[in-house]
Amino acid sequence: MEITTKDPAPTGTEEAPASLRNGAERLLDALVEGGVDTLFGYPGGAALPLYDALHGEPRLRHILVRHEQAAVHAAEGYARTTGKVGVVLVTSGPGVSNTITGLLDAMSDSVPVLCISGQVATSVIGTNAFQESDALGMSRPVTKWNFQVRSAAQVSQAVREALAIAKSGRPGPVLLDVPKDVQLARADGLPTPDVPRARATPSQPAVPRGSLQRAADLISTARRPVFYGGGGLVNSGPEACAAFTRLVRATGAPCTLTLMGLGAFPASDPQWLGMLGMHGTLEANLAMHEADLVVNVGARFDDRVTGKLDEFCPHARKIHIDIDPSSIHKTRCAPMCRSWATADRCWAACSICQSCTASRPNGSRHGGSASRAGAMRAAWTSPRARTRSCRSSSWPRCSRGCKVAMPSSPPTWASTRCGPRSTCASSGPRAG
Repeated sequence: MEITTKDPAPTGTEEAPASLRNGAERLLDALVEGGVDTLFGYPGGAALPLYDALHGEPRLRHILVRHEQAAVHAAEGYARTTGKVGVVLVTSGPGVSNTITGLLDAMSDSVPVLCISGQVATSVIGTNAFQESDALGMSRPVTKWNFQVRSAAQVSQAVREALAIAKSGRPGPVLLDVPKDVQLARADGLPTPDVPRARATPSQPAVPRGSLQRAADLISTARRPVFYGGGGLVNSGPEACAAFTRLVRATGAPCTLTLMGLGAFPASDPQWLGMLGMHGTLEANLAMHEADLVVNVGARFDDRVTGKLDEFCPHARKIHIDIDPSSIHKTRCAPMCRSWATADRCWAACSICQSCTASRPNGSRHGGSASRAGAMRAAWTSPRARTRSCRSSSWPRCSRGCKVAMPSSPPTWASTRCGPRSTCASSGPRAG
């Protein structure tokens, strides 16, 4: 069921001055100012002033759901498809507690969601009043930032701050808890109380030239590099995905993506190995295991991908590009892990990384002769590698101990045999 409020204001009436508008009306004004046009929610007693104000607001559309968890999931889908912040409106008590699963999902998947919860009046907070709940305490582990508004004069600034935090850096959910008396109160003209910030909104930093050169050198000298992309590419938009695709194609190296990153690189491309991880393709996992360089863009080395950390990419150096500094070095991929990392906006890093394909150590191309793509293919398909004995420990083996050939030109895999006396043959499956 959908409730749409599109009736124009009566002729001859004018909008009341901001100082005469109550907290609920000021909250809706701030949402409209922040570019919000759609809300998902379920009404309740502590949120009725907000719904009263919404009934007379033609600039906002409200979509009624049957459960608060469904409201958050609907807001997630809206945020993913439009690029805007998904806004949820619920009441206190079971209303806000029912949103926790959806907020956790948005937190895990980096989806910008603003949850606005009604709360009992400030005069009875802490007295176990009807449907009182500790919204801040419950939501703290599953939100980037939460705040309880204590004055009608705080409302506008709190909404602006919440929308900015939800979209900035690594996107995620935030929660505003608005007591019922604050929704009804009118601003008295006093200075607006400060709203605590989770962090100052960072400006895009300049990527150090030396760091880019070091990354270019690592990519240029690697023999078996693999590009590993994640959901950060998708969240950063089409420009980031296009830049990532150009970089992968220019190097000629194979590419794999996480579940959240699917779509960031074309699945029809011959360099595509399929999805990575325990539910991914054999080709992608073998390529990662044998790589000597892993370029991670917008992924977090999740345990569904790494498995046993001490056996994940044991011979590889790692370049990690991520918008969230806390994701850098969060997990150790191996005891002997040698990694170089940078925390930056994925789209900026990907765009600048296009210069990596033009940069070569000492100003020359790889090996001084062959093109970069040709050198990559030679590393994966050298005759020596194809005739290597099964006794070699550096190649993957089948259940009978036979080595499995690496791709000659992805996604085609060649069958190999252990030797003239062996009847066992191993052939890789088709690319996913």
